[in-house]
Amino acid sequence: MKYKRVKGTRDILPQEWILREVVIDVVRTTAYSFGYGEITTPILEEAGLFIHSVGDASDIVTKEMYTLVDKAGRDLVLIPEGTAGICRAYIESKMTVWPKPVKLFYFQRLFRYEKPQKGRYREFSQFGVECFGSQSPTADAEIISLAHTMLKKLHFSSLTLHINTLGCDACRKEYREALVRYFLSFESTLCEDCQNRLKTNPLRILDCKNPSCKQCVADAPKIHPYLCDVCKEHFQGVLGCLDVLKIPYFVDYELVRGLDYYTQTVFEFISQDLGAQGTVLGGGRYDGLIEKELDGPPTPAIGFAMGLERITMLLETKRTELPLRTIDPMLYIANFGGNTATLSLQIAQDLRQNNMNVLVDLEGKGMKKVFETAEKRNAKYLLVIGEEEEKTGIVSIRNLTTRENKELEISAIPSFFLKGDQNEV
Repeated sequence: MKYKRVKGTRDILPQEWILREVVIDVVRTTAYSFGYGEITTPILEEAGLFIHSVGDASDIVTKEMYTLVDKAGRDLVLIPEGTAGICRAYIESKMTVWPKPVKLFYFQRLFRYEKPQKGRYREFSQFGVECFGSQSPTADAEIISLAHTMLKKLHFSSLTLHINTLGCDACRKEYREALVRYFLSFESTLCEDCQNRLKTNPLRILDCKNPSCKQCVADAPKIHPYLCDVCKEHFQGVLGCLDVLKIPYFVDYELVRGLDYYTQTVFEFISQDLGAQGTVLGGGRYDGLIEKELDGPPTPAIGFAMGLERITMLLETKRTELPLRTIDPMLYIANFGGNTATLSLQIAQDLRQNNMNVLVDLEGKGMKKVFETAEKRNAKYLLVIGEEEEKTGIVSIRNLTTRENKELEISAIPSFFLKGDQNEV
């Protein structure tokens, strides 16, 4: 029987991993430079963690969670998003008593049962950062600066920062009522999901991609007239910091985030290269989540997350600008007869211990196949060891670009490569 990948999953092959490795190195180095420490949480969590934090009416909970019951009868999920698990660890591991702010970042595999599309899968990898303990607008600006710095290091230039505020619980209550009054007159033209959102979370209608809903949203009330003085001051403080940092932005009055726990500042970096689903990175503030939903102490917090699949997709056209590791061998070693196979492994081991890429012919291919394989693998040099070479201790190194050969003793092979003598061939 032939087996195929489960729908919405994918195999990540070596060439993509080379690109991912650069992304992971850049984002990890950038996070460290901003004072963030790395954390890893389990991919299995209790279902209630997400029902309470993400919202029982959210798409994640109602449509997208992979749920299971273990042998002890516990309701578990494959984690659909990263923040809730980090918040659970923050409380459970007593990081609540650490000096504030507590800055954490993570790489995590996540799972959502949603429609697979360009750059979006049911199993996906995510990088995220969370900052606990600061209510200052400078914390918002700094975390946006982290994202901006990271994306610049990855050579992005056509990205736009969209930013908005959702206000606090008090001022958002009045705004929600205004949205309900407005959208009730369009209820029959809203999609089924948005008709439900009208009862549960009308702000989510603003984020709907359905064309008929987007048309209704065009003239919907904006939140800014409903903001309290504290939320207005906070948002202006964030924008003022971004101006000082010279990070360009666009105040997007229709921007909301898909999870219920967000308050005040929300933001996204958007690329035009991914079509309608152009969000590369998104996040925002969630000051009430730990206290109200997870029974922790009052903890202001802000974070963002970025899908590695979407980032690597965007970076495919920028390979020449990035410091990519190569898996192409510097040297291909072929061997024929006697103890030449063992000798080949010994030579390769000496070179590999000095971080050189070496590929050994393990099958004893014919000479024609040796040349074909070496060139297909993009090797720069070819070394053929037969019984004569083993006996005399003299071999010939062939430069596969210039087609020139150089004879040398087997014992001199390491210094030939490690001292740069191969440039003479």
